[in-house]
Amino acid sequence: MSIVWLILKIIGLLLLAIVGLLLLVVVLVLLVPVRYRIRGKVDADDDIVAELGLNWLCHLVSYRLLYQDKELHKKLKIFGIPLKGEGKSTRAKKDKKPKKEKKKRKEEKKEKDQEEMSRPMEVPEDGFMENMPEVPEDGSVENVPKMPEDGRDIEQTPESPHRKISSGAGAKGQKRFRRPSFFKKLKALPGMIKSKLETIIEKVRNIRGLISRIREVWKNEANRSALKLIWREVKGFLKVLLPRRATVDAAFSTGEPDTTGQVLGVVSMLPFIYRYRIRLVPDFEAENFYFRGTFDIKGHIYGFHLALLLYHLYRDKNIRGLIQRYRNSQED
Repeated sequence: MSIVWLILKIIGLLLLAIVGLLLLVVVLVLLVPVRYRIRGKVDADDDIVAELGLNWLCHLVSYRLLYQDKELHKKLKIFGIPLKGEGKSTRAKKDKKPKKEKKKRKEEKKEKDQEEMSRPMEVPEDGFMENMPEVPEDGSVENVPKMPEDGRDIEQTPESPHRKISSGAGAKGQKRFRRPSFFKKLKALPGMIKSKLETIIEKVRNIRGLISRIREVWKNEANRSALKLIWREVKGFLKVLLPRRATVDAAFSTGEPDTTGQVLGVVSMLPFIYRYRIRLVPDFEAENFYFRGTFDIKGHIYGFHLALLLYHLYRDKNIRGLIQRYRNSQED
């Protein structure tokens, strides 16, 4: 009997440890913030470098998204160990090898062709006159085919049994790059116009159908209240998501002095612009549009903010009804 109680005691302790571990994970997810940082710069050559960094629990889990040289690189680390197969940078490294090999093969082939072209043409001593047309014994050259000066083909006729001589690459090139005539293009023009009009009409019909569905959803009182609640909750969540610190140091110009001043006036009227360290220098003398500078934005978000958002949305019966109607429409 004591052995049974000992086994039950061990099982109970294991279950308590698992439950405690799950509660600890839930508390960490809800109360430990996820910190984000967005920074980058725009150079004089309009080269954009931007980075988004996310980390949680003292960089126990971190994610990095980097845009540089018109390429997007991703990296995910757990316990400081990067996961393999993440990001386009690894794919780019894999794709560079075959490109280099192809380029090397093309260069080798080009060198071989140049060597063959530079070699002197060897004329065989025997058999050089085998393919030449035979001249009759009386010396007449009426039936002997003449070689055209422009390199065109000599057609084979019953009177001339000799084989057809062609200009090779010239004849093939003429057949390969033969363009359709103007009348063929003109004949195909109505069909092209008709297909373009059909695609435009189909797009207009789709847009009209979407607008009509949105109107039907908005006419329902329950749907309107659900959408208003969604907007209110999302707006509150975005306020919590606002950065704690932001530093921007940039110079800009729209290419015209009046519009540059107007943009500066609109930006200066924004209320959040004075919460952060933002320095914008207008350039009224530049003739082209440009924006150059650096930016660094930091903030964090707690897990319970997202949990409260989802709880408020799920608790409302109008939102549940809207989701159910959407599922029914998708099934139909």
